[in-house]
Amino acid sequence: MSAIRAPTRNTILYDSHASFLFSIGIALRTMFQGTPKFWLKAWDALVWILIVFPLVTGGIWLHRPGLKIELSEMAVPVVIVTLLGFWLYRRGTDLRASTAVRGAEKIARIWNREISRAPARALLLATLAVGALWAWASVRRHSALGTGAADLGIFTNAIWNLAFRGEYVSSVKNGINLFLDHQSPVFWLWAPVFRMFPAPETLLITQSFLLASGGAAVWFLARPYLETAPGTSKRILSALPWVYWAYPAIRSANAFDFHPESIILPAFLWGLAGMHSGRRSAQAAGAFALLIGLLGKESAGPILAGIGLAWGCGAAPATVPRARGRIWGVAAILIGTGTFIFETHVIPQLMGGHYAYSSLYSSLSDPSVLASRLFGWARFKFLIFMLAPLGFLPLFGGRAAVAAVPGFLMLFLSDGDHRLNPIYHYGIEPAVGLFWALPLALSRIAAGEICFHRLTLDRAQLVLLICTLAFFGRSEMVRVRRNSPTDHDRWIRSELISALDPDAAIAASGSLVPHLALRPWVHHLPILKKTDDRWVDCVVLDPSVGNWPLPGDQLLAMPETLHELSYELEFRCGALSIWKHRDAVRSCLTRLPPCADEKKAG
Repeated sequence: MSAIRAPTRNTILYDSHASFLFSIGIALRTMFQGTPKFWLKAWDALVWILIVFPLVTGGIWLHRPGLKIELSEMAVPVVIVTLLGFWLYRRGTDLRASTAVRGAEKIARIWNREISRAPARALLLATLAVGALWAWASVRRHSALGTGAADLGIFTNAIWNLAFRGEYVSSVKNGINLFLDHQSPVFWLWAPVFRMFPAPETLLITQSFLLASGGAAVWFLARPYLETAPGTSKRILSALPWVYWAYPAIRSANAFDFHPESIILPAFLWGLAGMHSGRRSAQAAGAFALLIGLLGKESAGPILAGIGLAWGCGAAPATVPRARGRIWGVAAILIGTGTFIFETHVIPQLMGGHYAYSSLYSSLSDPSVLASRLFGWARFKFLIFMLAPLGFLPLFGGRAAVAAVPGFLMLFLSDGDHRLNPIYHYGIEPAVGLFWALPLALSRIAAGEICFHRLTLDRAQLVLLICTLAFFGRSEMVRVRRNSPTDHDRWIRSELISALDPDAAIAASGSLVPHLALRPWVHHLPILKKTDDRWVDCVVLDPSVGNWPLPGDQLLAMPETLHELSYELEFRCGALSIWKHRDAVRSCLTRLPPCADEKKAG
């Protein structure tokens, strides 16, 4: 008699997969025998469940060992709904009879009516709504200790030192003047606001609303191209701000800490919209916006030069005479190139240093390295990440798409693939040219200049809708719900931070640095010395939070290391500990905070 073997985990998975596929087969057989009315209801239900639900609420997810269930990403659901909808359309089913389409058309009619009546008011209200959502997601992440020393800690400490001590230095960058790091003089504009509201949230919130304002700029930029175009151009014009607000690269820039160069995108888009206006006052305002964008970062110089090249190629709308556009183009190329050289060569030398990122391009003399950087797989994926959400339509606006080339080249020619990760903010610079090329491409399609598989404006609008949704990713509600502060997080923010001596020089776990940056000196572990080679007064160590860039083995050994370096334990609450150097003249704590973990244990 043979032994009875218990089913292994693989057997269970196989059986469950087989049962699942069998059930799907039965369901498909039943569905294919269904009536057109049944199919329409099924498609309508899929739209509500697979698209509307995750878009509005963030969806659902369950991640456990051996089990992963998630309905929050938009890509696969959009593909399923699109293919099924196309099949129904070919069978003669009127998809406009579905409740989802009727609801979407009603919302679109309301938006089109409001933006036609009072575009400034409609765009302002929409910008405030989107900005508030983005700010909520960004601040929520910060509240859950999701931000880090790089980069919110760097800029919070720099703007605090500038606003309250008159020094443009950041201790998180080892006390250097930030003009030796990046050339972002526009960051100084944050100082008066920060002085009134000294908190990291000030930077996050203002960034969210500045980025959101670019959606309105896109509408004003696109209007000269599409307002007089034939077909459904006005309808697609009113949709372009929402394409901007759904764009993954912009939303990633908002979600990933704070960077003053985020202002480059909205400032340049507003600048282009103003310069293309027929009114002199609007052109003056546009020139000022371009200047603001130029002060965002040293990378803004090449972007302005790209804008000038696009103007020289005739990318400006009919409201700008061709000769004037060429003059603007030459001026923009000269100003952008000159500013870039000045910021990367002259200013660092005047300050006794050198441009910090010149090493990123040091090995370009090798042809093989140059080829790998231009045509590497990571570069190709980043290009798809930037173009796919726009349906690749900017490629048909080639004259304006030239403005995106410098932004891509600065990233593609740099060393390594780190900056090509979609979670970062590096899509800001090339997005300027893409959102200029998009309305130009649509106007060319409307005029019948594009002969690509009988591409019409209606079909382009459909492509743009599908791609915007398919590459949307996870909504901001996912970030809001996932970044739920724990009791420990709330205790740190409400009790511990206020109890620490505001004048003490501190080294801390990476995710604590932005919360401790309102002081002259703070740095992330394992940096324990200041620029004067003196030990920091206090160390705040919490293994339960993010400790990047502290390696795991060093994190485990940190208490022993602190003992060896003459640090003494002053306070402990759960995993968190505070250490005081024996040479520090004052205690790390101005008061003893109640320990939430001890209360729980009691």
